[in-house]
This record gives sequence, structure tokens and C-alpha cells, in this order.
Amino acid sequence: MNITKILSSNTQYFIDNLYELFSINDYKYLVVANITMFAGYQIRVMALAWIVLDLTKSETSMGLINSISGIGVIGMSLFGGAFSDRFERWKLLWITKLLVAIISIITGILLSMNIINENTVWILIPLSLMIGILFGIHNPSSQTFVVDVVGKEKLVQAVSFNTSASTIAQIAAPSLGGILIWL
Repeated sequence: MNITKILSSNTQYFIDNLYELFSINDYKYLVVANITMFAGYQIRVMALAWIVLDLTKSETSMGLINSISGIGVIGMSLFGGAFSDRFERWKLLWITKLLVAIISIITGILLSMNIINENTVWILIPLSLMIGILFGIHNPSSQTFVVDVVGKEKLVQAVSFNTSASTIAQIAAPSLGGILIWL
């Protein structure tokens, strides 16, 4: 069989599946929300590292702040799946996204008012931990919510695209964060 025909038929199959998935409004909203959430998380990680390094001149402090968020994600992910099974997933997603936004706004206000400085940089530790914990709830809820939105027959394609789109956002966002810092 001709490789061009194989690629052409696979490409058409992929496009048809995407069209079907994106004809489901809730799936569109979920993908956009996840891309935004993961991109925002990566930009936040980069910005916090830069801010902490700038304030403290300490690579150790920078590493600590960034690792705290990861510890929250890992620790809460152990229970995040149980939360997503026990509570309404769409509510968990909205609540976690809202709380992440609120914590991010609070962080921005504290930084812009110079409340967080070289002596009070420790304030970022509980804020980063809370963000990590919220992501530990959000991530499994987001993945399992896909089933609620698209059904089992389109699950494989929906999870694949959702994961790919989120991963692309996680890769591209640090570059965007670097550009924003440069500006």
C-alpha cells in the first residue's frame, strides 16, 4: 500500500474525529479550559521562579518554591481520583479553577504591593502548596469528566486530544512566560 494513501486516510480520519468531538460544546469548553489552566500553571511556575530568584538571589529558595507545588500535586493526586468519583466532576473543575484564579490574583496583589519581598518570600510556600493541591484534585477530575461529556464511544479520541492539547500548552507556555517577563 502506498504511504501517501495511508497518511491521507489517517489524516482524514483524525480530522473527522476532531470535527465530531468539537461538535460537542461541553467538550470544546473543557479543552479550552484545560489548555488555559495548564498554560497558566506553567507560566506561573516560571514567573515565580524568576521572582523568587530576583528577590532572594537564592537558587535554593527558587527550587523550594517550585517543588512545593509539585509536592501538593503528587500528594493530592493520590486522593484526587476518589474526589472525582465521589463528587460532581464539573463542580470540582469549576471550584478548582476558581480557587486557582483567586490564589493567583492574591499572589499578584501581594507582589504588586511589595508585601512579598526578600524577607517575606516564605508567603509563597503555602500559596504554591495550595495551587499544587488544587491541581491534584483538578487533573483526575478533568480526565474522568471527559467520559461524562463525550461518552464511552468517543472516549479514546477525546482523552488523546485533550491530553495532547494540554501537553502542547505546557510546552509552549514557558516560552510565552519568558516573552511576558521580557516585556
